Amino acid sequence: MGKRSGIPVVLVGIMFTILGSGMCYVVIRSLPTRLADYQLYYAIWNIFTLVCFLIAITTMHSSSTSGFLNTVGKVCLLFASFYVTLFLATMFYGIFGLFARISLFFWDYYVFLDIKYYLYLFLQVGYFLYTFLALFNRISLRFLKKLKVQVEFDDINLDLEQIRIAAISDTHLDGFFGDKSMVYAIEDKVKEIAPDLLLNLGDIVDTSIDRFKAFVQTEGIGMPFVPKKIAVGGNHDSFHTLDNDSERVLEDILQYDVVDKFEHITIKSGNATIAVTGVNYMNSKLRKYEIEKLREIMQKDVDLVLCMVHEPGNPFFKDVRKVIEDYPDCNLIILSGHTHAGQIFGFHWIVKLFFATTNAWGLKKMGKNAYSYVNAGTSTWFIPLSLWTLNGEVTQFSIVKRKGSAIENNL
Repeated sequence: MGKRSGIPVVLVGIMFTILGSGMCYVVIRSLPTRLADYQLYYAIWNIFTLVCFLIAITTMHSSSTSGFLNTVGKVCLLFASFYVTLFLATMFYGIFGLFARISLFFWDYYVFLDIKYYLYLFLQVGYFLYTFLALFNRISLRFLKKLKVQVEFDDINLDLEQIRIAAISDTHLDGFFGDKSMVYAIEDKVKEIAPDLLLNLGDIVDTSIDRFKAFVQTEGIGMPFVPKKIAVGGNHDSFHTLDNDSERVLEDILQYDVVDKFEHITIKSGNATIAVTGVNYMNSKLRKYEIEKLREIMQKDVDLVLCMVHEPGNPFFKDVRKVIEDYPDCNLIILSGHTHAGQIFGFHWIVKLFFATTNAWGLKKMGKNAYSYVNAGTSTWFIPLSLWTLNGEVTQFSIVKRKGSAIENNL
């Protein structure tokens, strides 16, 4: 496979650095009067972290497997993580200042300046402490957990209660902190579930394909102990395989069956039949799928339909809702990832607002026998921070008959 050029990545890094520098200037100019003496300190700190940011993303997307470069990238990424603290502190400080100015006639002006000063210091110190704890939580892998989710339907084939289904999402393998320790930790959690079926909901890789192949061959990953593994492509899988066939890459390297454009795989569990289908990220965003194929699957004599799409967004959800209305008795679970449940405290509110019309994370009912489930992210993306309790999720599903359903009451 051909190597992907690193030049566009460097240009993106420079663009982010310029934009970040402009934001730093605004931040420094807006500091409370009592912090004016520290403006040089803030300027140096921001320039340093932004340079680290540029080095980190350039090294992360390099095709090189050099251990030295990986170490440099990780160290730079850790320093760049602290830039998030300044951004968050300034964001909340700015929101407070805006509301305070609107209602300034309620305030004594000098009291107002004192409150702004102490609030900014409180936010800055608080988020620095948060970053230390979140980094420790992420790097020590203490954030990984097995989450049991029970999905209830009016009528099910009782053999569905016996099948073990697990789901992971957003592993971002070899994205510096998606290294072998993360891989083994995920595999251990999956082994605890001992699934008959493992669903990978996208964003599997986060590096160049050549480097990822070397990483997989060195570590021997792939979870061969799972009888059936099915994946759908995410945005990062698409971005990192622009010059290659992303489906072939996932199938050849990780031994996954890959579904797209509502192709489906039929799985038998005793007398129960499960149809697994899905659409990859790019096709779901560009609406390059035939919704009629999903209708055909839901018309089939199957006991459960599992539909995978990486991002729980529109227009995909709008199209699927119409199909759910037409087939209310079909047992359907739409499985997604992508959101990371915000990953960092403060951003989870933004994510919840952005996906308010679909689903930001967790289980959400979409119809009589239809659900959306969004995995909060098995790993973290780019910045290795995780202190939001939803992160680090390996999901274990159990399918059960709804208690007190009309069908059950008629027995």
